Amino acid sequence: MKTFKREIASRNADGIEVTLFAHFERDEISNRTETIDISCHVTDSRNGTDFTISDIPKNRALEVYEHPFSVGNSLLMKGSM
Repeated sequence: MKTFKREIASRNADGIEVTLFAHFERDEISNRTETIDISCHVTDSRNGTDFTISDIPKNRALEVYEHPFSVGNSLLMKGSM
C-alpha cells in the first residue's frame, strides 16, 4: 500500500491560512484508491497560531474547513495553539 495526501481546498484571508487535505491509500496491485483520513491545517500569522486537526469525519470536513477555530475545539487537535 502506498499513501499520499492531496490538497482539496485552501483559503487565505487576514493572515489566516486554512488548508484541507485528503489522505489516500492506494493498493498498487489493484490500483484501487481509498480515502483514509481528512485533515485541516491552520496558520494564523498574526499571532503565531499553527495547528492541524486530524481524523475529521467525512461528513464534517466542510464545516471544519469553514470554521476551524470553533469546530476544532470539539475535535482532536494536534500542535500548538
